[in-house]
Amino acid sequence: MLIILALILLISSYYLYTLYNESRKGNLELNYQVGIKTRWTMSSEEVWNYVHKKYSFVFLISGIIVALMAAIVIIGAFLSKSINNLNNIYWLAMLFITVLLLLFVIAIGFCANNDAKSYFLMKEEKQ
Repeated sequence: MLIILALILLISSYYLYTLYNESRKGNLELNYQVGIKTRWTMSSEEVWNYVHKKYSFVFLISGIIVALMAAIVIIGAFLSKSINNLNNIYWLAMLFITVLLLLFVIAIGFCANNDAKSYFLMKEEKQ
């Protein structure tokens, strides 16, 4: 069971790295599935691209954190000598890292939303 969890985390980490590359290059198209989706980023393609280029690091850091979680699962399974259960310390580490990841994403989301709003309003004033 832990092998499946580690694989899911590694695939998620790779997906986040792909999102980082696409958003950094400006190739992440406006969509409703992935990305930084707020009222302001969804308002126009230009705002979407601006925010995703500027905040592409979020996907990279999130991918690294998720890869770290996969490493904890793999190391914990190896040290526990079982692929079915982990010691409580590894589960606590996973919980702690998950909470940190959520706080990071929420904080950056607020910053990106404010930045997108400012960019949108500035763009509207010029027109």
